[in-house]
Formats: sequence, structure tokens, C-alpha cells
Amino acid sequence: MIDTPDDLLLLEAEHLARDLLLDADNTQRAVASLLYGWGPVIRASSGNYAPQSVTPFSQVLEVCRGMRRDARDWIGPGAPDPRLTRIRELFEDVASAPQAARDVPRRQNAVLQTCYLATHAVAGTLSRYGAELRQEESTRPRGLLVAALGSRVESAEQILDAQLSVRSAIADPACGPAQALGSAIAGWDRALHDALVDQTPDPRVLLVGANVSLGLLRRTAELASLAVANGEIDSFTVHARLLPTLRPVTDSWDRPSGAAGRSGRRPRPRRGARQR
Repeated sequence: MIDTPDDLLLLEAEHLARDLLLDADNTQRAVASLLYGWGPVIRASSGNYAPQSVTPFSQVLEVCRGMRRDARDWIGPGAPDPRLTRIRELFEDVASAPQAARDVPRRQNAVLQTCYLATHAVAGTLSRYGAELRQEESTRPRGLLVAALGSRVESAEQILDAQLSVRSAIADPACGPAQALGSAIAGWDRALHDALVDQTPDPRVLLVGANVSLGLLRRTAELASLAVANGEIDSFTVHARLLPTLRPVTDSWDRPSGAAGRSGRRPRPRRGARQR
């Protein structure tokens, strides 16, 4: 549900985090930029739970603090990724709101969700970079150190996953279709990311990915339009912001899906067509 400027800021932050999942750059520079941008995002996220001394990010903050020196020694220098920098700025902006505006479960869950997606992207990039280093004898020791660093980020990811599951159940024990769709999209993002960057995907994987992504985008547009009709979401937000954003993305997924037919099968040659 989007009904305040803060909700739009959180929506932008989540969009940027999802963009990180599609980044398959495993160079030292890219890995360093993700790692150095991740810690500030986690620190900014905890500000949305102030004045609480213990937050869902407390354990993850400890992981970040313990990694600073090792990151410099094992990864090397680098500037924070601009997308993570923007997420940090958005979180700081939202955290500057009065406590009554911050202490809203769905907004706090949105912060958790974005951090979880960003952490998953960082952990995956570190894992792939460490695997590449271990392939060569000369860089294998460093690859083992990078893998150890990646395992710490993976532990942070598991902490955020557990926190997100618990808080989502508390905030909304009777999950409605919109919330279920949001969880499905988040889970699909992670699965598609792993399938595309961790190995050379089979063409059938690309086809399934296009069809499922297309279905989720269309269902999102349908639910948003229905919510407007029921008076649950502001009409301007949906028609001026959400739908114009969804259309080009839907079209981009529609092209690879249409190339193999709407049914998920390869198009059959026309009768009488010349076979090569």
C-alpha cells in the first residue's frame, strides 16, 4: 500500500535492491563497491527502529563491524556502489520522520525486505568472486579468504530472513493476496537471480523466467487497478507512477516470452514451410 511520500521512498529503495540481483559483475572493483556500500545501508536501516536499542539489525551490525578490516585486506579498496548509496540516503530520509510515522510495521518490514535483497546480492557476488579466485593456484589462498568473508554475509542474510519471517507473521498473521504476491515476487527475484548468474542458463530456464516474470507483472497491475477501484490505493499513485513503470518492464519480458509462444512451447513451423 502506497499512501505517503515515505512509502514511495521505500519503493524506490526496494527497486534499487532488486536491480542489484541482476548484476552479474564479479570483478574486484564491483565486489568491493557492493561490500563497501552494504555496511552503510545496514547502519541506516537500524535508524528506522530508533529509539530501540535492540533492533532486527543488531546482529547484522555486529557482522558488519567485524568485516571492515578484513574487507580492506582481502578485497582491496573501492568506492560504494551508487545504488547502495542511494538506498542509504533513502533510508536516512525515512528515518528522519517522526517516530509515529516510522513505527509502522509494514514500513519497517519494507526496510527489512530491501536489506535482505541487497544482502543476498552481496553474498552471491562474494561467493562467485571467491570461486573464481580459487580456480587458479596463485590466487587460491585469497579465494578462500574471500569465501570466508562471503560466509559472514550469508549469515547476515539468514538473520534478516528469520527476522523478516517473524515480523511479517506478527504484523499480518492473516496474509492477504497482495501480501502473498509481494512475497512471491521477492522469492522469484532471488530464484531467477541464482539461475541466471550462477551458471549458463538453459534456454528453457530463460523461457520459464520470462513467462513467470510476465505473469507476476501482469498480476501486480491487475491487483493495483482493483485496489484503486475499491478505494484502497490512491488512483494517482497507481495510474501516474506504478502502471507507467510496469508497462515497459512487462513489454521487455513479453518479447522473449513471445518468441517461444504463449504456451511455453517452441512455435511450430507453418505447414508447407521450408525446413532448413
